[in-house]
Amino acid sequence: MIKKESWMDISIRQVQDAWPSVAEIIHVPHNDAEYARLVNVLDQLIDASHGDEHDPPDSLLEIVGMLIDTYERAHDPELNKRYPL
Repeated sequence: MIKKESWMDISIRQVQDAWPSVAEIIHVPHNDAEYARLVNVLDQLIDASHGDEHDPPDSLLEIVGMLIDTYERAHDPELNKRYPL
């Protein structure tokens, strides 16, 4: 019996195919240079939105923002004191 491919299988495959290109731009920063590039990506995404909350998608802005926030909290103990989670 041949297994029918589900919507999820197709979606995961599409993500896997696109990931190498995406990962060059959006990834967990491991040093100050990668952090700075990610901040630049966020700035460009905000500029590209032209005030339209759906372009780029809010979830993309949220993900990039969370990556930046996580890096900042890991590298600036004072930030955690001033703005605890």
